[in-house]
Amino acid sequence: MAILDLLTFEVVNPLSPGAQTCLAQYFKELDNRLISCFDSPEDVLEESSEYCLPNGLFLVANDNGRWIGCGALQRCADESAYIKRMWVEKAWRGSGVGRRLLTLLESHAKNLGCNRVKLETSPLLHEAVQLYRSQGYLKTTPSAEETPCDYWMEKRLEDE
Repeated sequence: MAILDLLTFEVVNPLSPGAQTCLAQYFKELDNRLISCFDSPEDVLEESSEYCLPNGLFLVANDNGRWIGCGALQRCADESAYIKRMWVEKAWRGSGVGRRLLTLLESHAKNLGCNRVKLETSPLLHEAVQLYRSQGYLKTTPSAEETPCDYWMEKRLEDE
């Protein structure tokens, strides 16, 4: 049995304990690794409805009651979706958790009728950039609605 088969991946309310636990770790890590380029934790509560069904979602990875990763999806007006809040606990990086979260988010974007997904990151987050590149994301120019980050990527979703 593969290690990922022992994990659960579930859609939760962004205000749920699992989501909030992951987000606290996400912001803590960004605060430690980056000087700027991320939303403040206070902004999460104001925009939480954007990460709820039917136009978005918040996904968490759970290892037997321990929250080890998360990712959010927000539908945009231009037939695209925006992936945010991707985080995987350091001990789980390289195990496929991030790839599974990303695949599930892309699948939901397709179900929403989106033909591409966008995201922003920092080149200082080497693991994230490597994951996105390995999954077909390409560097692109910033969208007008994005925060002043310094690395934008997108991927066209293929029909299967």
